[in-house]
This record gives sequence, structure tokens and C-alpha cells, in this order.
Amino acid sequence: MTEQKTPKKGRWARLRHRYRMVIMEDDTLELRSSVKLSLFNVYLALSVLLVVLTALIVSLIYFSPIKNYLVGYDQVRMTRTVLAQEQAIDSLIRVSDAHDAWLDNLQRKLRGEADTSFRAQPRSQREYDRIDLGRVPPEDLALREEISRADVFSLQGEEGTAAEDWRSAPFMLPLDGLITSTFDPSEEHYGIDIVAKEHSPVRAVRDGTVVDSYWDAETGNVVVLQHGDNLLSLYKHNRTVLVKVGSFVRAGDAIAIVGNTGELSSGPHLHFELWHDRAPLDPEDFLTFN
Repeated sequence: MTEQKTPKKGRWARLRHRYRMVIMEDDTLELRSSVKLSLFNVYLALSVLLVVLTALIVSLIYFSPIKNYLVGYDQVRMTRTVLAQEQAIDSLIRVSDAHDAWLDNLQRKLRGEADTSFRAQPRSQREYDRIDLGRVPPEDLALREEISRADVFSLQGEEGTAAEDWRSAPFMLPLDGLITSTFDPSEEHYGIDIVAKEHSPVRAVRDGTVVDSYWDAETGNVVVLQHGDNLLSLYKHNRTVLVKVGSFVRAGDAIAIVGNTGELSSGPHLHFELWHDRAPLDPEDFLTFN
């Protein structure tokens, strides 16, 4: 007798083939429950369970502090935070150093220990190697000659001189350039911004004494001149300062080189201010630009 062979089932048929899972009492063999299952249903249930568990684990990590313990997860944000803190600390150190230098200069001036020996020393030619003064305008030459003859800018304020009326005395231009920002106290801009070519000389607007020269994190290298009648002129964002505290300068003397120093500067320019009796003045009321 020939034995008949059972035909093989395909993979999909095996997956769809149903099985019965029976739960019975061990002693009495009483049927408690039964469930029909197939391999396809088992695989599907396991896949859904795996997806749900993965979503729960990812959500738990993402929405809880556990993510901070993962290697490399918070490295970018932490690096940015550290860099920002380092920059803030560096700015605070520079501001602190500038304040310490200012206090030291103020104490020396109050004690009468300001260095005035610089005025008697010949100026080193090396300081002016990078300065291209070019042709001096005839108007400046005439003004310098008038100032030299009249000697109206003396700090002593002698009787009978024009120092008695400081507004009537002429001012020299601190820099040959273009005004890009005007006087605006409402925006806390107490001067004017003058843009000029790099390495241009910054000049004293009147005869005066250098009462301060310091570095500030926002305004860079700053020079302060004291003129007669409680008049102050400030020159900010300089690249190089050519004078020392306590030295006397004449109107038109180069006191600095225009620069781009300080956090508030975005290009070579001079921020120029005039103050009288602790009140800011609009420099354009006293200076005439071409």
C-alpha cells in the first residue's frame, strides 16, 4: 500500500494556522478557559508591545532629568553656556581693571602726584610714524596762528581775555570726517560719531590739560581734556593714545589715533563729547564740519 504524503503548507498558511491554548484543573482536568491563537497574532501582539515600551522609555528619558545623564546629550548647550560665562567674566575683569586704573589716577591727582614730566620731554618721532597728517587746511593754520597770538585758552582764565566767555572762543575740529550719529540725550548718546580713515590723527579742540586717559570695555581707549571755565572734552574709541595724564596740549595737537576699540564700536570712528558744568553739550553747536 502506497503511503500518501501530506502536502506542505506555505509560510503564510503556517502563520495563519490557529492553535488552541487550554487552561484546565490539574486534578480534575476541568476546563477553565481556552484561547484560539495563531503565530501571526502572537507576532503582532509582541510587535505592538515592543513599540509601546519603546515609546514609554523614550518619553521617560526626554521629559525627565534622566536625559542629563546621557553622554553627549547636553554637551552643545553646556559648551555655549560656558563660553558665554567666560566672556561675561572677561568683560567684568576688564571693567574692574579700568575702574581700578581710574581710581588710582584720581587718587594720584588728588594727592598732587600726577606725572607732568611728559610736557618737558621731546616727543618721540616713533609715536608718529603711522600718522599721515597730509596737507593742513589754510583755515586751520590761520586759526592756530590766531590762538597762538591771543593765548585765549589758558586754564588760568586771566582777566581781559576771551576765556571769560568760553562760548565766543573758536573750536578746532577734532577729526576730519563725516558725522554718522548726532547728539541725542534721549538715547543716552551725549556726543557725535565722526567716521574717518584709519590711522587719522585725533586733535585737541582747545588748549587744555590731559586729566584722564583710560580703557573702558564699551568705549575703548578714552582721553579726557580739561579746558577753562569747567569745560571738558572727551575722545573715545581711540586705537592709540599719544599723551599722558597731566600733560598740557595745544589746540590742534594730535592726542590719539582714530580706532575701533570698545564693544560699542563697529568701525574706525571717533565718539566726541563736550561737557560744561557736568552738563552735556551738542558739539555741532560749536563745530562746523565741511
